Amino acid sequence: METLTNTIKAIFLKVAAVVSSLFSSLDKNNDGKLDEADFDAIKAEVKADLKKLERKTKADIEAAGKKLGVDLDKRLTKSKMLSQLKDLVK
Repeated sequence: METLTNTIKAIFLKVAAVVSSLFSSLDKNNDGKLDEADFDAIKAEVKADLKKLERKTKADIEAAGKKLGVDLDKRLTKSKMLSQLKDLVK
């Protein structure tokens, strides 16, 4: 039973570390909370990254979509693929 308790504690500590790291990366103004200002900053970063994608290949755009959880169709034009990604961050 003690081994199980220790295992659960270890898992909890790992999850807490991941959550803390994620929170820190999202809390752009470092005020200890996630609010509209943080999401606006994140949105601006994503838009800047999308601007950079305009100079990339369709494969790069597809890979960026996958990171956002979007499955883009490479049969579409590069412009349409970018448009689909931009629609996500409006």
